[in-house]
Amino acid sequence: MTEKRLKDAFGETPLSVQYRVKNALNGPKEETHMKKLSIGLVCAMLVVALLGGAAIAGTQWSVLDFLGWRDHEGNVVADDDWIAAAVQTVGETYDGKAVKMNVTDAIYDSEGKVYTLAWTLENKTPGTKYYVLCDGITFDGQEAWQRSMTNVSEFFLDDRMVECGTTGEVPENGGKNVEMTFTILKPLAEIVEVGGSLEGVDGEVTDETEEAYLAEIEAVNAEGKIALAGDCFVELGEDGWRRDETYAEALVRSGKFETVDHFTLSFPLRDDSMDEMKKTCAGETDFKFDGYELHVRQAEMSLMSARFIIDYISDEKPGDGGKGVGPLWEIDFAIDDGADHTGEWGAPYNTHWYSNGGGSWNDEPVRLEDGRWLSTYEYEMLELRAWPDEVKMFLVTYDGDLSRPVLHMDDIATLRFE
Repeated sequence: MTEKRLKDAFGETPLSVQYRVKNALNGPKEETHMKKLSIGLVCAMLVVALLGGAAIAGTQWSVLDFLGWRDHEGNVVADDDWIAAAVQTVGETYDGKAVKMNVTDAIYDSEGKVYTLAWTLENKTPGTKYYVLCDGITFDGQEAWQRSMTNVSEFFLDDRMVECGTTGEVPENGGKNVEMTFTILKPLAEIVEVGGSLEGVDGEVTDETEEAYLAEIEAVNAEGKIALAGDCFVELGEDGWRRDETYAEALVRSGKFETVDHFTLSFPLRDDSMDEMKKTCAGETDFKFDGYELHVRQAEMSLMSARFIIDYISDEKPGDGGKGVGPLWEIDFAIDDGADHTGEWGAPYNTHWYSNGGGSWNDEPVRLEDGRWLSTYEYEMLELRAWPDEVKMFLVTYDGDLSRPVLHMDDIATLRFE
């Protein structure tokens, strides 16, 4: 995902988040079987994205609202028959000392291996602010990724009821028994927003800005106060969070928070086989242009997701911006929805037909016997807003300046699905 696309989907990424991402990427590495992710996608996983909308007056908050599948007048954006088949009523509730939670409904896309959950969280003691942490969501005991979130974790709940939701990937075990664990903390110290040292800083976090930011955090913590970053993450400093404890345990150990509620909600989801929504590329898969070729290895679409694996064969070795930047090319996907997209990325087509997406490059380019270069690109979309029969694919390259992309709109490859 390019910087531009990241900002389109999630807004400006706080430098405090960049700092934590930088530390995560440069810290001790553990062996993993996950595919390589672009930095933009890593940031995307950490940012709370307000991708849905408010529930319609007189109706209950639903996955339909979170996904943007229901407009402000209460109309579902697509055929009611398969929407009705996809949405599962949950109705699991928790009524505790500080909060009341109601898991309203869910979607379990068995074809795309994607889930969406929606719930509400209510503050039961007006006048008291609580810090909400989601300790994890599991399917049959295996941790599930959350790819987009609204009011899921690391936010303060004040005198109101909030609408919450998340979309993520079903774990490899394909489990259907869900457990959602939350810790509700009460702050015991003064809250001070940190980040003044980052004001006016343009670009990525450097060693100098990192040191200034850490010094700011340590100064607030030394006074016994709560250091709150702009993205509502409580900063504990370099030594404030041990590897053998959860974030909630670290906050309580700091003496600045106390636990008022800790609970787990459990409920089963049924295996929705949405066969009628599954589509695969059934048309041309090999496209030749001046100086390069695009070959489709995989292109499929389900109710909640679309996935593409594309081989990029170029006469010249693709550019690479090095550490922190990555390859200077990507592939984007758009649809022709008949609307006017003048001035938008990908015009005249619509590149915003999904809410959450990210790409990754598989290993280094390989030199072929004929002297050309083979690279492979994977792109995944979640929370689709359209289910087109045709997708427009095009190459995007950069000349070392990520703010000046070249969209190869004269070389459009049309993928046909059925």
